[in-house]
Amino acid sequence: MLVALLLVGAGCAPTADESTGTDTGLDDVGVTVEDGGDATETDTDTDTSGDTAMVGSFADCPAATELTSLESTDTSVVEGGPFVASTFTFAKAKVVSGKLNVYIANEDYAVSKFGGLDSPVKGAEKGTGVLQLVFSNGAEEVGVGTYDPASGYGQPNWVTAEMHVPVGPTATDALLSMNSGSAEVVAMDDSKVCGTFDLTGAKSTAVGTFVATF
Repeated sequence: MLVALLLVGAGCAPTADESTGTDTGLDDVGVTVEDGGDATETDTDTDTSGDTAMVGSFADCPAATELTSLESTDTSVVEGGPFVASTFTFAKAKVVSGKLNVYIANEDYAVSKFGGLDSPVKGAEKGTGVLQLVFSNGAEEVGVGTYDPASGYGQPNWVTAEMHVPVGPTATDALLSMNSGSAEVVAMDDSKVCGTFDLTGAKSTAVGTFVATF
């Protein structure tokens, strides 16, 4: 099954087909990704029979991290690919400046690799990537609930996405400019968070689930 590849913009207001880092100068072109097979479960233990979540119930979590659809015609994403969607089975999470950041990757990076000056995919081979979801609840803490990219930057219950790709000397964050769909934080405590997402922008889409550790 062919699965198209998608990326998401990070924790700043998204603009159409905008990316940071090296501009490849290539025209936007479609990218398709060959599905390498069934997605595998993450290392995250989702047996939650004894868990009590700060918010939500881990019994309602998806079984594993799985990227079922990823498509983008962003120039940097195209240059950094192709990406096999079914390999994006590793998820980590961090709260940065009040925003919940979920990183879905096709390599098992330590959580300390995210949010620093150096991108985790700096110097990596093409096809290595990280889809980053950014959840924000305005001035309030992020918690269980449904988040909408149409809410707008800085507004309650807002979500956006970006893609980290190995393009340029420092790698590139490609903003996917999602403007419709939704993402849900199903359950969260101080050690893990889980949820689902189905997001669409003018040139990108991303659909899947996550079970991420902090």
